[in-house]
Amino acid sequence: MRQIDELLRLATSIRQGTVTASLVLRKLASYPRRNGLASGLREIGRIDRTLFPLDWLQSPELRRRVSVGLNEGAAKNALSRAVCFHRRGMIQDRTFDDQRLRAGGLNLVVAAVVLWNTVYLERAVTTLRASGTVVPDELLQHLSPLASEHLVLTGEYAGDPIGRADLVSSGSSHQYADVPYGASHRLPYRIPEMMS
Repeated sequence: MRQIDELLRLATSIRQGTVTASLVLRKLASYPRRNGLASGLREIGRIDRTLFPLDWLQSPELRRRVSVGLNEGAAKNALSRAVCFHRRGMIQDRTFDDQRLRAGGLNLVVAAVVLWNTVYLERAVTTLRASGTVVPDELLQHLSPLASEHLVLTGEYAGDPIGRADLVSSGSSHQYADVPYGASHRLPYRIPEMMS
C-alpha cells in the first residue's frame, strides 16, 4: 500500500477537525477514478467488510445486539403500518410538504401510542408488584412499548356508550343491536326508515 502516508495524514486531519469528512468525499468524487488516495480508502473498506463477518461469527453478543436492533426497527415499522391503514398505508400526496406533513402526523400518532403503552406497562408492573407478584428488573428490559395488537384502530368499539343498550327507540331511526362479534357488545346502528 503506497498511499499509507496520505491515508494517515487524511485520518489525522479528520480526527483533529481541520477538514470534514463530507469535504473529503466531495474532493475524492471530483478526482479521476484512478486516484491513489481513493483506491487506498477502498482497500481499507474491503478490510473492514471482511473483519465484520468474522466478528459476527465469533461473537454471540454482537449477533444478539444486532438482532435486538433489527427487531426494534421491525416492531416500529409494524406499528407504523398498523396505524397508517388509510389508502393501504401508502403516502400518495403529490408535494413534498404534504408528504412531510402526513409522515409527521404518522410519527405523532406512533409516539402517542408508544407513550400510552409505556405508561400502561409501568402501571401494570406497579400493580403486579403491589399485589405481591415478583417482577424482576432484569425482565423489564425485554418489554417493548411498540406493541399494537391490543389497540382497536378500525373503529370497532365495545361497551354501552349511553347506558341504554336494551332500549329500542320506536320514534327515531336509531336502534341498539348486537354486533356480530358478541352479544354482550352493543353499538348504535342507523336503521333506515321503513316504508309502509
